[in-house]
Amino acid sequence: MRGYSLIECICSLCIVGLLTAGIAHLVHRSSSTLGAISTTLEQRFTMTKAGIVLSAALAAHERMHLPDVVTITNGSAPNTRHGGLHPVAALKGNTRPRTNSAILSIVEVAPRFRGRITKSSFSDQSINIDVCDSSAIPGPNTFRSHVAIGLAGLCQLTGTPERTYGGCFTLTGKAVQGLLSSECAINSLLEYIPVSREFSVYVDATGELRLISHVGQRIIENQPIVRGLRSIDINALSVSSKGLIYRLDLNATATRSHRFYWAAGLTMGSLWNEVLL
Repeated sequence: MRGYSLIECICSLCIVGLLTAGIAHLVHRSSSTLGAISTTLEQRFTMTKAGIVLSAALAAHERMHLPDVVTITNGSAPNTRHGGLHPVAALKGNTRPRTNSAILSIVEVAPRFRGRITKSSFSDQSINIDVCDSSAIPGPNTFRSHVAIGLAGLCQLTGTPERTYGGCFTLTGKAVQGLLSSECAINSLLEYIPVSREFSVYVDATGELRLISHVGQRIIENQPIVRGLRSIDINALSVSSKGLIYRLDLNATATRSHRFYWAAGLTMGSLWNEVLL
């Protein structure tokens, strides 16, 4: 009887052990599956949010067709088109731009306040421009910076507009170095337009998508958007003389890359078209 009970006990232990091992295996597989699903959902959220942010940034130039207001720079060498340092080049530590990842920068202007420059001059290291034929006169604290358009290109100014006469105003300010050139060729300035906002979207050293606002080289806001990116690639593709498509490749840290296209409503015009409008 004792021997029979011992055999029963051994068999019972074996059965319990097998059941326990089976349950543990199922729990492990379930946990792995749930973990994989969670990671996939998290990556999809990252890609979706990053895509929305980048699309919204590109949509900011729908009302503009000025050259150089949309720039794509590589984080390995964050320089501007005119050879100056990009505003993000000053960032250090974890917030610095990741190498081999694109930086999308937008200078969004306010066409409603566009006007003709009737006179321009230097005075005490400041630049003075007289502007007329604008549909509205900007308030003294409405815009942080302004753009002067001339035959030599675009240059960026800071300053305060002051109403003068007959719907005209004078802007006295200084040229600033940033995404646009600080070299204002006084004798060739023809058009004025204020900057409503200026910002960049990029992936930092930790894989976080960031949006920074800046005026020239001065960063006034730096906020994280979403984590989980390895890099972003942005390429402007001209499909015709009147069309422009951006190809965006989002590379995540844990899943495959995602590619999508964004069609610009307007293509960038030539400088001559702008000054002869």
